[in-house]
Order: sequence, then C-alpha cells, then structure tokens
Amino acid sequence: MQLTDSKHGQYLLIQAVGRLDASWSDLFLEKLLKHIREGEHQLLIDASGIKFLSSAGIRSLLIAYKELVKVGGVLRLVRSTAFVRDTLTISGFGEWLSPDFPDDFFAASCEKQPGVNTDLEHYGLADDSGLTLTRVDDLFGTINAAAGREKRHSFGTDDFGFGIGEAFQGAESGNTEKMGEFLAAAGHVALQPPDERGRPDYLIAENKYIPELKCRQMLKYSGDMSHLFRFKPIDENPVNEMSKIIDTVFDLTGTNTTGFFIIGEIEGLVGASLMQSGLMPDPEDFMAWPAVRDRLSFCGERSYANEQVLVTGIAARGDQKEEYTALYPMPSRPDLAVHIHAAVFPYQPLPNGCLDLCSSVSRFFSGPPPRAVMHLIDDNRPAIGLGESALIRGACWCGPVLNPEVLL
Repeated sequence: MQLTDSKHGQYLLIQAVGRLDASWSDLFLEKLLKHIREGEHQLLIDASGIKFLSSAGIRSLLIAYKELVKVGGVLRLVRSTAFVRDTLTISGFGEWLSPDFPDDFFAASCEKQPGVNTDLEHYGLADDSGLTLTRVDDLFGTINAAAGREKRHSFGTDDFGFGIGEAFQGAESGNTEKMGEFLAAAGHVALQPPDERGRPDYLIAENKYIPELKCRQMLKYSGDMSHLFRFKPIDENPVNEMSKIIDTVFDLTGTNTTGFFIIGEIEGLVGASLMQSGLMPDPEDFMAWPAVRDRLSFCGERSYANEQVLVTGIAARGDQKEEYTALYPMPSRPDLAVHIHAAVFPYQPLPNGCLDLCSSVSRFFSGPPPRAVMHLIDDNRPAIGLGESALIRGACWCGPVLNPEVLL
C-alpha cells in the first residue's frame, strides 16, 4: 500500500492506494495515529485507490476514529470505490463515507511542509489575573510539633500545587512513613507512595468531597491563569526542553515569578521521588552518600517517552530568585530557579485550539490511572548527565505570582 498526504486548510488528505488488509492494516493505523499525535484532527482518506478492504483494515479505521472522537475530530472516506463503499455500509460504518470533499476543502490548500517555524499559538485568557501562593515547608521537622508539623490542606477546583504529603485520613492519622510526592490540579490529586515499586494513588473532587492532604512540604497556587500557549516540534527544535517552555512563560507574563501548568507528550523525563518520608536528617546530610540511595529514587535514564504528562511548577528569574528558599537553581540555566512536579499518564491526544484547563485535567484522571509522580530535576553532570526533561508537543497555562514573598 502507498500512502501520501497533503494539507488542505484544516484538513489532512491521505491518499491510499493498494489493499487495506491484514498485511497493511498495522502500518496504515500507525500512520493515522502519528498524524493525530501531531495535531491533525480533520482526516480525509481518498479511498479511490483502495482495491480491497478486510476486517483488519476496518479495525484500523475504527481505532483511529475513536481517537478522533475523543478530541472532537473527523474521519471521512471520500471518493470510495464501490467495493469499499458496500463493505463499510454492510458492516455498519457507512457514516464514515462521504460522496465528495467538504465544501471548504478547496478554500485553502497547501503542501505539507514539515519543520516550518510558525508563530506561537497563543491565547490571552485574562490580563488582570494572577496566582496567590500558599506554602508549607517542614520536610526536615524543624517546626515545633505543637505548631502542627504536618499541615492539612484541601485542593479544590481552583487550586494547583505540589509537594510531599499523604491523603488525610482523619484526626487520628499521621503516618509520615506514607508521605510521598504529589501533584494537585483542579480538584484532582496524584500521590506517589514512598516505595520504589509503588503505584500512584489518586483523589478526585466529586459532589461535596474535596481532596485533603497532610503536607510536610507544599507549594499551592490559586487563581486564574493569564495565558495559554501551544507548543510543537520544528526542525530547528525537535523537542521542547522545560527551560525553553519556562522562557516563553516569562515572555508572556512579563513578570519574574510565575506559576505554570503543562499537559504534553513526553520526549523524556528526568526526575526523582522520595523513598523515605519519616523524620529526615538535617538538610546538609540529606544528600550524603551513600545514605541518599535509601532516601531518593532517581530515574537513571530519560523516562516515559511518548506518554503524556501533567506538570505544575513555580519559576523565578532575576536577582531576588537567589533568596527564594522554596525554589532550586537549574544547574544548566543559572538564570532560573524552579520547583516542578510531574504526573505521568498513558498517552491521550489533546484537542486543538484553546483548551479549558479544568476539563483537560479531568479527562486524564477519568481515564487510565497515573503511572508515576516525580520531582523534575536538571541533571547536567559532565558526560553522564541526563540533561533536563523535555516534551514534544502540548499546552501550557501560566500566570504571574502575586505574592512571591511566600517563597523566601
């Protein structure tokens, strides 16, 4: 089978010539899913050259169709041969057939040009919005116990945050050995237990229930994002490193301290998570070798390629960033200080255009469970360093922090 594609306005036309049977169905499906990942959600298949269509071929079309339905896309077969038309109609998939091209198909037509650097897809959400920070920082047990070492916090639909904590289980609970990395977003929480082989748990706000955590360390921000932008690979930059995404966040918000939330397809994540969450040693001794191996689980390689990730973080630049004890300098980018957590999910395509943040988060927590939660790091060790985390494509919401003094 021969497959060629061309771009026509909002549509991607795929010319298929040959037999769509068991020998070619996997390759055909792979091509369709690749286009969907790249953001092509209006697919037209010119079926005038398809000589034979088997059940294996129909299955490939059905899988692609279901993926497009998730993102409000379209799959249509145009100019089908009589055999293809009859086979799909008898099989109950006649809705995929279209007698001719859509009316707006010829309104704008151009050949697909991979690697063309187009303008940033940017959406202004609210110019006067901002994010208010709340902080807990007692990972090493320095706060007097009478003051409440583990702070109880709720995470509603307007809250985003990350840190070290456990699900609140009532007034008598307090097992700090179960505290691990967490990410909270729009009433949803993913928690990584302090166990190298443990699977993340998750909590979802439903009806009157609002997730609550007891936190040893936390940064939570509430409010409205001011900007949304979409990023994708181009020839000059086939991947989008986390620092480059943060640079765009600063450019759009125009401030030196920002909060951001990202949903994107992973090129590779570099991170760590707690394996020990009881009372910690002094901060100076926490990273001491070899005991650190029992306290932190490091990924060891760039992980979770082609999965999807939810990322939330706080970033700062400028002279004052050196004073922010809640943030960490990026070794490869000394002009930036950040604190970032990520939750990994199986891949789901994102709809095109301007996305609603809360419903986008809900889609992931309503599907397959999270695979991991980790604290992202920048590993710039000479020769053996893994670098920084990078994404292929995705969406980023961001806004200015209104009370950066909380980070001091």
